[in-house]
Amino acid sequence: MQFEDVTRRYGKIQQLQRWRESLGLPPHSNGKLCSEFNLTSADRAALCAPELAPQNQTQIPPEDSAFAIALGVVGSISLLAVIAVVVYVRREQRKRVDTARQLKVIGSRVQQEIYKRFGEDMGRYNSLRIKPDAIKLGEVLGAGEFGVVRAGTLSRKGKPPIAVAVKTLQGESTEEQQQAFLFEARLLSLMMDHPSVLEVLAVQDEVAPILIATEMMPNGDLLK
Repeated sequence: MQFEDVTRRYGKIQQLQRWRESLGLPPHSNGKLCSEFNLTSADRAALCAPELAPQNQTQIPPEDSAFAIALGVVGSISLLAVIAVVVYVRREQRKRVDTARQLKVIGSRVQQEIYKRFGEDMGRYNSLRIKPDAIKLGEVLGAGEFGVVRAGTLSRKGKPPIAVAVKTLQGESTEEQQQAFLFEARLLSLMMDHPSVLEVLAVQDEVAPILIATEMMPNGDLLK
């Protein structure tokens, strides 16, 4: 086989490196080949591009790389935290809306039952209804099976704040408990002037927990 045929078959660079190897010489580096030899376009693309690439790249200091990674982690955690807060807020808002809708249905049912039993309209009861922020709750005064009584302060427009006893349901109440509680509130509102019954001063039934505010008994429970 002629030298030209071998060169065409294996390439000039390969032949050069094999010749140096046969003489016990180390092969030329790609940098030397690229800078000192007249290479073909194919050989230059294969040999010189890897040598030139690192020279054209911007080396990122290790501390900058670590900072970028830490910044990415913090950003991801912050995004997850924001998503969790949004989901929680929306869930709580939906829960409040569902509770308010449920209380409205229960209240209508109780109102019909009161009217059927006593033939009374709800004008007196409606006059006692207040907004949730009209009562500030204080210490616990006593607790029953599913209710709790707390000290509180009732503030109404045009009147000075007064101390009241506030009865409410404990924790997550069932629909039956809410209905019984509302029935009690509406029934007590019909006996506002009874000498042996605590006067109901206000009722909050828009949102959970439902609140019944009565006059405060300074000497506590008569049974104790």
